[in-house]
Amino acid sequence: MNLNLVMKKVTVPYSYQDINDVDTSKLLIEQEEIINHLQEERIGHLAKITELNKEVMLLNSQLDNVLKQVRMMTTRTDVLDRMLEGKVKGKPNGIGFTHGAKGKIVGIGNLVSEGSPRLDNVLLVKGLSANLISISQLCDQGLSVNFSKTECQIIDGEGTMSMRGTRSKDKCYLWVSQEEALISTCMLSKDEEVRVWHQKLGHLNMQGIKKVISLEAIKGIPKLEITEGSICRECQVGKQTRISHPRLEHQRTSKVFELPHIDLMGPMQVTNIGGKRYFLVVVDDFSRFTWVNFIREKSDTFESFKELCIQLQREKDRGIVRIRSDHGTKFENSKLHVFYTGEGIKHEFSSPITPQQNGVVERMNRTLQESARSCFMLNIFPTISGLKLCILSVMFIIESH
Repeated sequence: MNLNLVMKKVTVPYSYQDINDVDTSKLLIEQEEIINHLQEERIGHLAKITELNKEVMLLNSQLDNVLKQVRMMTTRTDVLDRMLEGKVKGKPNGIGFTHGAKGKIVGIGNLVSEGSPRLDNVLLVKGLSANLISISQLCDQGLSVNFSKTECQIIDGEGTMSMRGTRSKDKCYLWVSQEEALISTCMLSKDEEVRVWHQKLGHLNMQGIKKVISLEAIKGIPKLEITEGSICRECQVGKQTRISHPRLEHQRTSKVFELPHIDLMGPMQVTNIGGKRYFLVVVDDFSRFTWVNFIREKSDTFESFKELCIQLQREKDRGIVRIRSDHGTKFENSKLHVFYTGEGIKHEFSSPITPQQNGVVERMNRTLQESARSCFMLNIFPTISGLKLCILSVMFIIESH
């Protein structure tokens, strides 16, 4: 075989030039990816720079406003300083005291406070430990000042006393507030106001005050003119009582089991022979017949009442229409609600803190407790099971009447 012929039949898949072209294309692709990534980072940085420039501009504007406010406050402070230093015309520079002493004026303003009169051009003097009222300034404001041996009175233009002061031991007149003036007036024996004496005597009723005046039981009490029918607001609030519940004159029910009343009595200090300390009391509203079941714990109330309710309905062949109790959890729970719904019984509740609405069974509870306690104290029944025997005996005696 010819060698040249063999060489012509062999084919080369790619050349060195092709390899260089492939490497170049890969480099170009990687370069483009890097350029795109850098451009994205550049755009993100430019956005952040824009946001920062906006924040800087906002802070500069706020800083300008603050600087304007500072300049305005500085200007006002300078004006106030000149006023306080006496450079403003018509304002004093200081207050002179005895022995040539002088106090610096720190502030000037108006005094407006509840319980005290309005005072204009009040000076705040440095180092002055007491509050002084200038008589000349009061007169300049159109007020009249009258001095006596014991007190001074400041009268306005309408003739009303706006301020009052009492003379002290150091010959100064001390201002008395309206509350203190009222208290001091209550202490005066010459005051003829009935309301003040009514409060002073501990809110004594008007008939009692009349009796005190007629008997002269209190020295210094004047001859007051007592008007009947006057009402003190504090007495209305402090002496009010709850009106008693009226008794019903007619029967509310017309048949047996129309409205049983239920209540739980206990725990008792003495248990019976079975260790039971609670008593479930059921009273029929129409016949006033009473049933008592003895239970160990409050949680046994549902089972005890359920058994009694089913037994009575089967025994008398009559269904229970309504049941009334208080809002205790022993009577207001999901188990009893399901039972009442299945039996078609309506459950009524008495109002909170109003046992009178369930007074039938409440009265029976008290009767059973008092009678059983009396029998128990006389040692009529054995000590171990005496409590249960006492309750059953008293219930039998009551039902036999």
